[in-house]
Amino acid sequence: MCFILQLILLLFLSATVPTNGLGWENYPEFQSLTETEEASFEGASLLNSEYTSDLFSYRKPSSWEYLWLTHSKGLEMSFGSLNTIRFLMENRVKVQLPLTDLFEFRFSYFDESNLERQGLHLIGELIFWPWSMFGIVLYGEPSFRKPNDDTGIALLLRPNERHEIRLFNTFIDVTRLKYPDSPDRFIEPDLPYARGLVGRAWSLPLKGSSFGNFFEYAIRHETPTSWQFLDKNYIYHYWKWFASAYGRYQFSRNISAALRFQFDRKHESKEPLSPTTATMGSWYTSRITLFTEETFFEIGPKMDWDVTFGLGYVMRTWDTSQGSGGYNDLLPYFRWAIPAWGIPEKKDHWILGYLMTRHGENGSSAVGINQRNDGRIEQRLNISYEFSFGKQGILTIFGSADLDEFGTRNSWSGGCGQLQLFF
Repeated sequence: MCFILQLILLLFLSATVPTNGLGWENYPEFQSLTETEEASFEGASLLNSEYTSDLFSYRKPSSWEYLWLTHSKGLEMSFGSLNTIRFLMENRVKVQLPLTDLFEFRFSYFDESNLERQGLHLIGELIFWPWSMFGIVLYGEPSFRKPNDDTGIALLLRPNERHEIRLFNTFIDVTRLKYPDSPDRFIEPDLPYARGLVGRAWSLPLKGSSFGNFFEYAIRHETPTSWQFLDKNYIYHYWKWFASAYGRYQFSRNISAALRFQFDRKHESKEPLSPTTATMGSWYTSRITLFTEETFFEIGPKMDWDVTFGLGYVMRTWDTSQGSGGYNDLLPYFRWAIPAWGIPEKKDHWILGYLMTRHGENGSSAVGINQRNDGRIEQRLNISYEFSFGKQGILTIFGSADLDEFGTRNSWSGGCGQLQLFF
C-alpha cells in the first residue's frame, strides 16, 4: 500500500501537460499516430540552432538505462528548459509484478515531449506465460475520450532470463471509426496500425562495478492511414518507419563505451475535399541521431574521477511541396565527474561538462530555414550536482552557460532537473 501511495503521488507530480519535439524514444513499442501529430506539419520553423545542443546537454547517462532495465519498479523524471515557453520532458514510471506462475502485470507511464513530438502514455499489460521462454501479451491505453483508445497484442520471446524480444501489433484509436466524438473518421482500408519488433538484453553487473552491458534494438512501421476531417474539408494521409539501436559495454570496472542510433522517416499530407482555410501540402521528414562515448572510471591523482568523451551527430531533412531544407549538427562533448560529499556507497558528485555544436542549415525559407545560421558554432559550459541515494537512486540539478555570450545578460543557457528512483 505504501508503494501504491508513493506511485500515485509521483505520477501526480510528473504528469505535466506535454509541450509541443527529436528526443529519444524509450518505448518504441507504444508510439503511434495521435491527434497532436496531425495538428501541424513539422519543420525548421519549430526549432532553432540551439535546440540539438539542448537535447544533448539534457541527455541522461547511459548507466541510467542499464539500471532501468535491471529493476522491476522505478521512476524517472527529467525536465530541461528549451526556451522561455517550453520544457523538454522525459518522465517514465514502470511496475512489473508477477500475479501467478502463469500471469504477469506491467504498467508503464511515460511522457516524451519536445519541440518535434508530444507523447504522454499510460499502458497496462497482462502477460500469459504458457512457457518460460514464450509469452502472449494483451495491452491497452485507455483515454477519457474513447476514440483515442489504443489496444494491442504482442508475442514475447525470452531466449534467456535477461533477453526479451517483443513482436507487437497496436490497433490505433480502435473505436474512432464506429463511435467518433468529433466530425472525423478513418477511411477504410487505410486504418492505422503500429507493427514491429523491440528487443532488450542485459548482463549481470561486472565484478567490481555497479554496471554491466545492455543492448536495445527496435524497428516499427506505422501503416499508411487516411483520416478524413469533415469540418475542415480535407483528408490527412500518414505513414512512418522507425529504427533504433542502443548499447553499452563495460570493458572493465574502469572503462565503458556506449553507442546510440535512431532513425525515422515520416510522410504527411493534407488533401482538400473542397475550399478550406487549412494549410495543404505534402511533407517528408527524415531524421538520424547518433552518439558514441567512452567513459573512464576512477582515474586522476586520487583515482576518484570519472571522465567521459563523446561525439554526437544529428541530421534532419524536410522535403515538402513548399520547398526543402535540412539541419546538420556535429556535437563533440566532455564530462568530468569529481567526488563531493558522502560515504563511498552514497557519494555525491560535481559534474563539469563542455559541449560544442557545429550547426549546419540549408534550404528554403518556406520551411523555416535561416541561411544565416549555417556554420554557426555554439559552445556551452554545463555544471551539475549529483545527489546519490545509493541503490535507491540519483537526483541531478543542472545549469548551463552559453560561452559565446559569457559575461553578458545572455550567459544563462538553461537548466535541467533529473531524478531516478527504484522501489
